[in-house]
Amino acid sequence: MRNLALWFGLAILIVGGVLILMFSKDDSTNLVNNNIDNENKADSNFDIDEYRKRLKDKDKIKRKEKVNDDLNPDKSKDKNQSNIELSLEEDKESAEKKFKLIAENTSDQPQTLSFGTSQRYDYEIFNEAGEMVHHYADGKSFLQVVEEVDLEVGEKIDYEITLPSLEAGDYTLVVYFGGSTGSVQREVAEFSID
Repeated sequence: MRNLALWFGLAILIVGGVLILMFSKDDSTNLVNNNIDNENKADSNFDIDEYRKRLKDKDKIKRKEKVNDDLNPDKSKDKNQSNIELSLEEDKESAEKKFKLIAENTSDQPQTLSFGTSQRYDYEIFNEAGEMVHHYADGKSFLQVVEEVDLEVGEKIDYEITLPSLEAGDYTLVVYFGGSTGSVQREVAEFSID
């Protein structure tokens, strides 16, 4: 009798679990199927940006900044990119062609720079004809690590950029800063190789 009651209870649990799975589907159980319109089913191209937008509209995705704010409510972050001023200085003393990228907190509050990878900057070099002759990140791999760097009021952080050897001529260097507090920032410098 006791075994029969145990088997009967187990059967009820299994049937109940199956019924719960069948009747309790919500938007989050099958995100891919629920987020593709009928008109897009015929199209084999998958648009990741549209997919993310739909998930965000359904409150399934939180912005990274919002997650950080929720986890660190006491840590104030000013996401205004204009609070970080960039400058690019050429090192004329070096035998190699070198530049220094400087990021300075020009605000009256501490600022946080967020990096999504180990890459801190990127740059491109253009010749006189406007053709790109070198792109720093080409062929490189960067670690996928999230890091935040806090800059106090007036504090600077700098990165040394050593350019590859180039033929004689006039060039334009465009440096992109990887520390994200808003939009992409870049600095431009012109230089010559004798």
